[in-house]
Formats: sequence, C-alpha cells, structure tokens
Amino acid sequence: MPSFQPRDPDFADRVTATFLNETIAYHWAGELMSVSPGEVEIELSFRDISTGGPGLLHRSIVAAVLDDACLLAALSLTSSGDSVATAEYKLNFLAPARGEEVTVHAEVVRPGRSVTVCRAEAFASDRLVAKMLATLAVSHPG
Repeated sequence: MPSFQPRDPDFADRVTATFLNETIAYHWAGELMSVSPGEVEIELSFRDISTGGPGLLHRSIVAAVLDDACLLAALSLTSSGDSVATAEYKLNFLAPARGEEVTVHAEVVRPGRSVTVCRAEAFASDRLVAKMLATLAVSHPG
C-alpha cells in the first residue's frame, strides 16, 4: 500500500469526529480502532445490534460499515472543510458474517481532488466475509 500524506494536519481528529457524529457504524456501537493517512479500521460487536439470526450479522449492516470505512479513509486525505460522499460501490459477499464481531479495514487506492477510490474488507471470526471497491466524490467548500 502506498504511503499518503494528509492535506490536513488534524485529519485524525476530523475523521474521528465524523465517525462519532455521522456514521451508522458508531450508532451501532462500532469502535474506530485506528486512523492513519488513507486507512481506517472499525470493529463492530454483533451483540449490540440486531442481527440476521443467532451469531449472524445481517449483510446490510456489513455493507453499511464497509461504506462508512471507505468514506472515512477517503476523508483522511482531504483538506479541512472538504466533504466526501459515496458515488458508487461494488460489493462482494464471500461468506456469512458469523461470530461475535466484524472488523473492517479500508484503504485508499487512489486519492484525487474530486474523486477518490477505496477498497475495504470485512472479517468475522478471522474469515473474509465481504470486499468493497468504492468511488467517493470529494466536495470543496465555497
């Protein structure tokens, strides 16, 4: 993975604030485990949200957390005041998300001034359960 330089020296605080105020993952008791330029990791416990059955996390929740992670990874490389919105994504479910928690890792593939591409993976019980490739639109104030 290439090393990226953030445009905003306070990127980690901005990403954390966005996670706490705007992501569905946080509202489902997710935890932002790490933030670095172009990368984030989120953990979500199954017991704190409704699931698709005993020990099974519903695929729509997995999709939402993957999307949140891509958005936050892209946001980490933008300038202060910029916003990011998902334009599209391709999602592959590879296995049911079984266990007690899901861990999502997202990273920027290609940052851009107006469009950023990210990829994310979701793991449950150390098993890859879903992969996402997302295109995110970057908006600038003014």
